[in-house]
Amino acid sequence: MQIANLIFKLVLIGDGGVGKTSLKNRFLFNQFTTNYSMTIGADFATKNVVLSFPERDKTYKIKYLISDLAGQNRFESVRALFYSGAKGALAVFDLTRRESLYNLEKWIKELITNAGRVPFIVIGNKADLCNNSGFDCVRNLEIATFLGELEEKYDFRIRFIKTSAKYGTNVTRAFEIIGKLIVEEHIKMGLLQ
Repeated sequence: MQIANLIFKLVLIGDGGVGKTSLKNRFLFNQFTTNYSMTIGADFATKNVVLSFPERDKTYKIKYLISDLAGQNRFESVRALFYSGAKGALAVFDLTRRESLYNLEKWIKELITNAGRVPFIVIGNKADLCNNSGFDCVRNLEIATFLGELEEKYDFRIRFIKTSAKYGTNVTRAFEIIGKLIVEEHIKMGLLQ
């Protein structure tokens, strides 16, 4: 089995308070806390992962350079600098805050403007709160309809996954999916075998 060493810069994008930092910390340290300070500009981290493609008889050692971008509007001009070199993105919304879903179009436009048409996935975070009847969570049909409209408008396929940073549900899986999408994109472009 062949092994390749790669470095992929990822950006976590989405409104403030949707759980980008919580997802990053769960992925990096398998930790969760309810006491986070607002991200100012961007926060950076790295993590090494191994992705296997048995159908290609290949294994890729990947170093993720993760940029957790501040979600507040006042950081928009600063954020543009941090997209440089991004190979993929995790576009995050809060399943308990409907407006954060509909704001994804702005985030996707910002991603395309600053990083190009790089692979990305949409993450509906805080799935653990949707089991509690006290929250009016965005329904699957509403999510699918909106993402379908974005796919048609921008002519690309959007992959979606629900996560819970609190319990770790699908967090590692989300980072694996984006890594595999980036590898597949690099293969299509002839940058990898």
